[in-house]
Amino acid sequence: MSESPFNPVAPALANAIRNATGIRFAELPIGRDKIYLGLKEGGLVPSH
Repeated sequence: MSESPFNPVAPALANAIRNATGIRFAELPIGRDKIYLGLKEGGLVPSH
């Protein structure tokens, strides 16, 4: 057997973020700035 070229960590993390927020991130990397902007666009962050 050889190692699989597929790394399941990134898709699992993206699915966990989607399950927690309801927002789907389709591009990597998913950083804190991208998550914040996604939450803001989704109306999940209160505006000041």
